[in-house]
Order: sequence, then C-alpha cells, then structure tokens
Amino acid sequence: MNQTLEGIGRAIFKHWFMDFEFPDEQGRPYKSSGGEMVDSELGEIPKGWDVGTLNDLCKLNANSWKTNNIPQEIHYVDLANAKNGNIEEIQLFNAKSAPSRAKRILSQGDTIFGTVRPANRSFALVGDHNLQLTGSTGFAVLSPKNSELREIVYLITTSDQNVERLTCLADGAAYPAVNPSVVVDEICVLPPQNIIENFHDEVGPLFDKVLLNKNNESILSQIRDSLLPQLISGKIRLMGN
Repeated sequence: MNQTLEGIGRAIFKHWFMDFEFPDEQGRPYKSSGGEMVDSELGEIPKGWDVGTLNDLCKLNANSWKTNNIPQEIHYVDLANAKNGNIEEIQLFNAKSAPSRAKRILSQGDTIFGTVRPANRSFALVGDHNLQLTGSTGFAVLSPKNSELREIVYLITTSDQNVERLTCLADGAAYPAVNPSVVVDEICVLPPQNIIENFHDEVGPLFDKVLLNKNNESILSQIRDSLLPQLISGKIRLMGN
C-alpha cells in the first residue's frame, strides 16, 4: 500500500513539476492548454517560475545535539536502519553509550539521506514516532522551510536522478561519500507559493497515510517482539474456541 501511495505521489510530482501539466486557474493542464512558457537553464518552464536548488527549499542539518543538551536516552537511526523510504529500526542508547555519530536532531517532516554510498538509498521521511529521534551524522538532514514543502523536498531529494547524481559524485575507495552540502545542490524548479500549497493539498494526505501505516507497523512489530518469546516459552497461551 505504501509503495502504491508513494508511487502516486511521484507520478503527480512528475505531471506537475516536470511535464508542467499542473491545473491552471480554470483547472486545465497548464502546458497543453497553452500556458505561457519561458526559457531557463533547465529548458522551458512556466512563466513566473524560477530555477534554483534544493537549498532554496530546505535547511541542511539545522539542529544537532551539543554536549550540554544531549538527552539521557538516545533513540538512534543509523544509515543501516533507513532504506528506500523506511526507518526499519530505532536503536536505544543512553547518552554515554551512544555512538559518536549520534548527533543529528530529527524532526517530523524532515528528509534524511545517507551521504555514504548514496546508491544504497539510505533515506526516509521522518514521521511522528512519539519519540525524539536522533540521526547519524552520516545523514544529510533536510528540513523544509515551511510545512507545505515537505513532499517536494522529499521527492526531489530521493528521485532517481538525484540518487544517480550523488552516486557519480561520491568520492573515496573504502567509503565513497559526498559532502552533505552536495545533496542540496540539486538543481530544480521553484514554483510559486500557490502551486506549492496546491500540490501539498493534493499529495500531502497520501504521505500522511504512508507515515501512519509505518507508525502502525512499528507498533505491531513491538507487540510481536514482546509477545513472541513468551509464547515460545509457554508463559502465555493463545485461547481458542
């Protein structure tokens, strides 16, 4: 279900921001209905749009723990814990035993992207985990400059085009990596605010459902992990008719 929902979101993104067939003021597809296009470094774009980079849409690594404010419990996400849009595991440490890379403060709506071996696709959209999550410094953490940009930042960052670009730029034999600033250097169109808001209204509910599904899955996994050993040991039994 999540793959389908995200796939729909990516298809709408392409239709609006690559094919430029977003609804015009009369609800017609902009470009094919004769909407005015102008030249840019990316080719023709709708009149009133600009060209920039991801850096224009988000803040990079905006918040990190310092020695004087690090919490006693660290709910940690490493690169190995994030894969293809999923945070698959959250590790618990106390402040003294936490890995030295456990520094990035993750907030709801952030996109995290692993800068080591970009082809591994260690990325995810951070939802509401009812926990203060901490990410590895191996992530580039992209915080949208406003809430309506959540889906656009995630979809541009994790696009096949950007993953391929970062994979080609990764440097180092043992641990090929890119600087986090390179992640937000991706060139993109910058639509007007009303188009951003309309896209968020259209696609935001799809990603809300994805994040809710992932949260429910995490809760069920925790229940399974706590009950299964007791079932195996015979400490609890399932009652049937």
